Amino acid sequence: MAMQQQPIIENGTISEGANVSEIQTLAARVQTLTGSIDFWNNVMIWALVGAAIAATVVVLATRVVVVKAKQLTEAQGQLSDAKERQLSVELRDKDVKIAQAGKDASEANRGAAEANERATKAQASLSLAEQRSAEANAKAEGFRLDIAKANESSAKAEAKVASATAEAARANLELARLKTPRSLTNTAELINTLKVFSGTEFSFGSAFGDDESMELLRQIEKVMTEAGWKRVKQSKIRIGIPAVTITGKDDLVELGIGSGIRVGAESTESLETLQAMPLGNLPLHIRVASSLSEALLGHVTPPEVSPDSRVNIAEGSSKVIQIHVGKKP
Repeated sequence: MAMQQQPIIENGTISEGANVSEIQTLAARVQTLTGSIDFWNNVMIWALVGAAIAATVVVLATRVVVVKAKQLTEAQGQLSDAKERQLSVELRDKDVKIAQAGKDASEANRGAAEANERATKAQASLSLAEQRSAEANAKAEGFRLDIAKANESSAKAEAKVASATAEAARANLELARLKTPRSLTNTAELINTLKVFSGTEFSFGSAFGDDESMELLRQIEKVMTEAGWKRVKQSKIRIGIPAVTITGKDDLVELGIGSGIRVGAESTESLETLQAMPLGNLPLHIRVASSLSEALLGHVTPPEVSPDSRVNIAEGSSKVIQIHVGKKP
């Protein structure tokens, strides 16, 4: 019997590190021993019932039952110890995990507190940034208004400068025009234009009398002579009317007070009648006078200010075309 108890005693020395498989093995053994006890109980019952079986069978069966009961008790104790040890191990693991979880929770709480603190600071910084942004936007809007006003002022200033520049340019042109004596340009072209009316008689009706006007008169006289026109000279002037010589004492021209170049002609028809006539029905000398006026005004430089190419019509029957050289406009 001592030999049969040895495995159970040895199993009783299982270390605390017994695993679940050992527990399962012990549980299976307990189940086996339980079945064995039931079997021998039945044998004992059959032995008692069958009194024919000797008392030794009863004793043996009793002994076996006792031994098996003892083994069952020891196995149950070992199973209980193993479960207790396993539970202790699991509890220690759980304690470690709980402690770690507590530590992690503490760190998480600390991190959350720090995060909240940073969030609070960030919110404060955001509020400050929004305030500064609003201030910056207000300043930017002010700058934009200032820039717009400056641009408007600059545009007005530029417009004034441009206007002043244009005025200065016009003034310079006018000054140059005033300083520059009049003269005829493209005289070859002018001569060719006037040759169409070669043989036409003309005279100088008046002249302003200053050097500039008299020099222009002489240029006109030269061009028209080269174009074949015939100048009618005046050797006598009405009493009381001042005159100036053109080429000599027998070649005079009345002094006038008008300005610019003007062409005149006489007509027995009234001005209203002539204006009502178609251009082709006008008297020939009137049409020639109009062409002469346009030709002279188109070839004088500096150009006449607001040139008027209309012919001055006077009452009379003369076919001689008159040219008036007034002062520089």
